[in-house]
Amino acid sequence: MKIKFIFWLPILFTCFSCQNTKLEKINYTHPIPYQPQNYVCYKTDSILTIDGKLTETIWQRTAATTDFVDIQGNLKPLPLFQTNVKMLWDDSFFYFGAYLEEPHIWGKLTERDAVIFQDNDFEIFLDPDGDTHHYYELEINALNTLWDLLLLRPFYDK
Repeated sequence: MKIKFIFWLPILFTCFSCQNTKLEKINYTHPIPYQPQNYVCYKTDSILTIDGKLTETIWQRTAATTDFVDIQGNLKPLPLFQTNVKMLWDDSFFYFGAYLEEPHIWGKLTERDAVIFQDNDFEIFLDPDGDTHHYYELEINALNTLWDLLLLRPFYDK
């Protein structure tokens, strides 16, 4: 009988001590403020030539995004070089043309869906409703290696 009592005593103590524990509200501010950039991507009826030049009239009339910054915002320094993008869509495709200023273009990774952000790469995040959940990420390096994925929550959420 003593053995059963000794065995149950820690379990009972744990149950009673849990009920006496008061949960305190934790005030937490994420170090990255939620300020997503917005860009209106217009539909086009124009036929676009995929040649990397963006010389068609529709591209000339399409506004560029603001210059890209690190996804961690003010926690990282501003990029040394300018990058922005123009986007359009039609009934079949989504188009984007990027202006990338970079004097030292390089890449090592060639396998699709390798972790290419470790290379010199271009990344675009598409989040139509702007809530940082269920968004699409596309990355490409100088060797035309692609990484694409759908993220169900912000990359920094545990």
